[in-house]
Amino acid sequence: MNKGLRRCEFRRNPLCTRRYNLNRFLTNDQKKIIIKGEPQRTPYGLRCQTEDFRLKKKRLFILVALVLLLGACLLLSSCKGDGQAEETTVVTYTVTFDSNGGSPVEAKQVLAGELVPKPDDPVLEGQMFDGWKNGEYDWNFASDTVDQNVTLTASWISADALFSYRTVEGKDEAIITALKNKELAVIRVPSVIGGMTVVGIDAEVFADLSDEYTSEIVLPKTLRAVAEGAFAESDGIRISFEEGAMLTEIGERAFRNCNGLTEVPLGEGLQTIPFEAFLGCSLTELRFPSTLTVIEENAFLGCGALKTVMLYAALTQIQNMAFDECDQLQAVFFFGTESEADGLLTQEIDATNKALLRATVYLYAETKPAAAGKYGYWYLASNGTVKVWQ
Repeated sequence: MNKGLRRCEFRRNPLCTRRYNLNRFLTNDQKKIIIKGEPQRTPYGLRCQTEDFRLKKKRLFILVALVLLLGACLLLSSCKGDGQAEETTVVTYTVTFDSNGGSPVEAKQVLAGELVPKPDDPVLEGQMFDGWKNGEYDWNFASDTVDQNVTLTASWISADALFSYRTVEGKDEAIITALKNKELAVIRVPSVIGGMTVVGIDAEVFADLSDEYTSEIVLPKTLRAVAEGAFAESDGIRISFEEGAMLTEIGERAFRNCNGLTEVPLGEGLQTIPFEAFLGCSLTELRFPSTLTVIEENAFLGCGALKTVMLYAALTQIQNMAFDECDQLQAVFFFGTESEADGLLTQEIDATNKALLRATVYLYAETKPAAAGKYGYWYLASNGTVKVWQ
């Protein structure tokens, strides 16, 4: 084959853009090896594609197809592997809680090697819960894991061994007078001790407890009275009440600087909130009973988290600084008439209770008032929550 045939080109002016029909210049034998299609432009003229170039394109196409096929196979293999991983058998064990005479605790299903979720403490009359044991060993919910079915058993301490108490004359009631062990993590005051109902905590029984040892104190549903300084300065310790507790007697400084106290049940029959009773606490809401008549000096001083207060018209005296430094107080919900609210909230409060003076006042109304008044209006929803008439 001559040089012209190998290159299939002829020279022309590079600036010319005119297309040429090469068939005019080729013999029949030469035409057989020319690929139909557009000629390729080069700096030297037009060059035709040959069978050799066609084979190279075909091979390249096959190579790309093989690469794509291989990638698809790898992807399918990966998906299949993931599916198999999801089908891996999950091993769980049953953790059974034997309350040892106390209130029942539901069993839990726990994954192998996982921690056991800590259940609520059981309750046993006349006893204080002292943790769960696996055989002779204390179970640590923060570190112990399960590798088989396990039964945890409640441990109890007799209330008599932890608390001293005195009886109320003429009644089957008891008042706690001393805590014998002040290094307990959780202190649960019993509702019954020595066969008598626990109704009170004596002066300074839980005062100055250290949060280094104690994290929580739980008070019984039977509690009615807390004496002077009973919990004073026990900061950093959560203090809570069982449902049903209602305080009707409170001593001075009873909960002073108990920043772990966020709510307190005040019962009908309570007449006075004494000096510094709740100073520095973390209360967020107060619902005073209809029998309350006096709130003494500094009673709620520094309760910076307090947002709402519910008052009755029977309250006739709020002494100096009773609500001082309660900077988050937003609303006063008042049971009474507009004139009664005026008498208490504008005439009987001095500047040291400016938090009360700044708060928005709402009067109680069972049905939505037809017209707006000097104050807003509120009502109690069926679930006991406070709602404002809009």
